[in-house]
Amino acid sequence: MQSVTCCDSYVIFRLCNYLFVNVYLPCVGSADRQLLCENILEEMWSWRQQYPDNEVIIAGDFNADLDSSDIVGHYISSFLSSCSLTRCDQLFPDAKTPTYVNIKIGHSRGTKC
Repeated sequence: MQSVTCCDSYVIFRLCNYLFVNVYLPCVGSADRQLLCENILEEMWSWRQQYPDNEVIIAGDFNADLDSSDIVGHYISSFLSSCSLTRCDQLFPDAKTPTYVNIKIGHSRGTKC
């Protein structure tokens, strides 16, 4: 395993011919959230371009519902599509469950596969 880079928003390491990215994007209510998310994803993807022969797996906390009309969720979905990445929750739609649940306030959000 080789560490590629590490910063506040993501960690990238390389194992065999895979780049693993663990990302944490700003949550709703963060100042300049859209701009921050765009910059983080663009910067993160620039590392992928330095390892063109490697497959990439991105996981983490996107802090967005990718199926909603939220502007950040829409940007992330568009970004993934433009990079020819596949959402695992779309590969297994019957396995979708909330990734955040607060029973006390009756709120849930997101899906995981």
